[in-house]
Amino acid sequence: PRAAAAALRGIDIAVPKAHALPREPMMEMPRILVVDDEPAICWALAQLFTREGYAVQAVESGAEALALLGQQRFSHVLLDAKLRDMDGLDVARQAGRLDPRARVFLISAYYYPDDPVIDRALAEGVIHGFIPKPFSHKQILDAARGGWRGFQTHGTCSMDCKS
Repeated sequence: PRAAAAALRGIDIAVPKAHALPREPMMEMPRILVVDDEPAICWALAQLFTREGYAVQAVESGAEALALLGQQRFSHVLLDAKLRDMDGLDVARQAGRLDPRARVFLISAYYYPDDPVIDRALAEGVIHGFIPKPFSHKQILDAARGGWRGFQTHGTCSMDCKS
C-alpha cells in the first residue's frame, strides 16, 4: 500500500463525471427567532424547538429582534403582539424589510383569530400566520413541521401562556 501511495503522489486522478456522486443541496436547519417579553415564554419555546432539533434564538424586546434580523437570517419569527418596547406588528413590518424571506408569525392573547387587525396584517403579508395564546406544544410543533404555511389555529391550550 505504501508503494502504491508513493507511486500515486503527484499524479492527478480524475473521476469521470458519470461515476461522480451527485451533490444534493444541503437542507439548512430552520432557524427560529422567538420574541416575547415574558422570559418564561421565550424559555419554553426555545426548549421545545431545540429539543425537536431546531436552531433557536430568543429575545425579550423588539429592538433586540430587529438588531438580530439585521445581522442574521431566520427562517421563522415567532413574535408576541404586545412587547414592552414596541408593538409586535411594527416589529413584523420592519422584520419584513430586513429579511423578506423570514416567515413572521404573530402570537397573542390580545388579538383574536378573526380580529380585523389580524386579517389585514395577513392580507398585506405583514405576518404569515397568527397563533392565539394560549396554545399547545402540539399546535406549535405541528405548525413548524408543516412549514408554517398559512397557519392559523383556533384551538385551546395545554400550557399557561398569557400575554
